[in-house]
Amino acid sequence: MTTITIEPPEPTYEDWYGQEVQVTLNATDNESGVNTTYYQVNDYGWQTYTETLFISLNGIVLVQFYSVDNAGNEETPKQREIKIDSRPPTTVYFFDPPIPNGLNGWYAGEVWLILNATDNESGVWRTYWNHQMIYTEPIRLTESMHTIKFFSIDNVDNREMEKTNPAVKIDMTKPTMFMRYNVTESHPLQDRYELTFTVVASDATSGLYR
Repeated sequence: MTTITIEPPEPTYEDWYGQEVQVTLNATDNESGVNTTYYQVNDYGWQTYTETLFISLNGIVLVQFYSVDNAGNEETPKQREIKIDSRPPTTVYFFDPPIPNGLNGWYAGEVWLILNATDNESGVWRTYWNHQMIYTEPIRLTESMHTIKFFSIDNVDNREMEKTNPAVKIDMTKPTMFMRYNVTESHPLQDRYELTFTVVASDATSGLYR
């Protein structure tokens, strides 16, 4: 009769462990005594058990085991499923609209930043942006140059390294312009004047194009 003990005894979240687990097999036989205990992790082949196993494989790990006594009696193999999540989530970003609708890489209207986090093991617990802001819906970006920092944490507390999106350039304000003139030559008796007109334009965000 072989029993299995797992350390830590309780998963971090539901059935998921957030770190390496230790597996100990203990076999007893009240008659001829235990001869050998065997184990197999996933489909890597049967091995002779001699000491505590340290399992750090990510995902759902299947441990199978059985023992043979000194009279040659084989125990029916048993199995235990162990779920390990040692990897952080992955967060990707999207823009809406996806490409700039202005000139030279500038957006001419507001932009929505969408964050999408995935975790194939214990699942995503929370996504943060700009350090402490909890992401719950697309982020509205208005006029300025924006770089957003973001990361996610899964349900067993694996934290993703912080990422930063490429700078988003938004200019929603039209340029300003005015015209001035100077009298360059005056002939009042002939009711004739020569004027020089100058246009002055400025744009404080993206700058003037033409």
